[in-house]
Amino acid sequence: MSSPIMLAFVATVLAIGVLRPVAGLVGWRAPQGRNAARGFVPPVVGGLALWCALAVVWLFPGAGIDLPPEFLGLFALRLLVPAIGGQFWGVWLVAAADALVCAAIVQQIEGELAGLHAWLEVLAGVALMHGVHRLRGLDGIAAVVMGIAQAALAAVTTGAAHVLAMTGAAAVVALLLFNFPSHLNRGWRVQLGQGGGGHVALVFLVAGRWAMDAPGAGAIQPVELLWLLPLPTCEVLRLLMGQPQPAHRRLLDSGFSVVALFLLYALMSLLPALVLMLIRPPQDVLLPVFGGLVLLWFGVLHYAPRLMWRLPWQLRRIDVPRG
Repeated sequence: MSSPIMLAFVATVLAIGVLRPVAGLVGWRAPQGRNAARGFVPPVVGGLALWCALAVVWLFPGAGIDLPPEFLGLFALRLLVPAIGGQFWGVWLVAAADALVCAAIVQQIEGELAGLHAWLEVLAGVALMHGVHRLRGLDGIAAVVMGIAQAALAAVTTGAAHVLAMTGAAAVVALLLFNFPSHLNRGWRVQLGQGGGGHVALVFLVAGRWAMDAPGAGAIQPVELLWLLPLPTCEVLRLLMGQPQPAHRRLLDSGFSVVALFLLYALMSLLPALVLMLIRPPQDVLLPVFGGLVLLWFGVLHYAPRLMWRLPWQLRRIDVPRG
């Protein structure tokens, strides 16, 4: 196992172990939600642990991660912003921070922030961060979706993009040990948090942007990055269609269990990742098939109450009477 993977994995586990008792002292806990209703409130330290892992790999000599120090500062800023301000102003503050951080990253990579192409990259970054924010409302979902996307990106690119994506994926795997929906880790659960969701999205954004400039076969196209993100894309589309309820809430209300959702989201993320890694289809094929994946997901959401009865009883959240 190469040093960035091992370093990121171990650093995330150690960071969570250190931050958990600190979270109890300073109140870094989510006072509401499904877990709170069941009598335990996981600390919101997942994002900070991921940032610590990235910083450790960056500081370790010979790890091979060539990340400008300004990026670490921008990632840290995005982690802290959700804790600032009230409920109303916090929403606008986070939205403004998303735009500013994405603009700063694009400016650092491009050398200037001018032209339609650069601003489209900023818009895509903000959309990705918001899509991941909607996913992270359920334990482990955002982590597994973005972890698979980062691992696939690392597999098809080279250079700095490969190392950064591989580091991010290893850190997310470590986080999933604490965040997987199981009774075995219930006492060790941690939440990713809004800042953590933004951090995971930013790591993918930077790695993806570098992968577009990678030499030779390591270079990928924007449509290939989009191909790895069907579920965050669907979340953004649902919001634009006037549906503020995240997809996982629709599935939960229909009777899907948390484990069923975890498996479903993992499958929907793993299929396009495996296609990109094993086949690498041409771009003119990816876009229409991606549209088909999006329509398939919307079909699953529409027929969720009926599909729930096709599940084994172990994957149903509640005993819903037939209506």
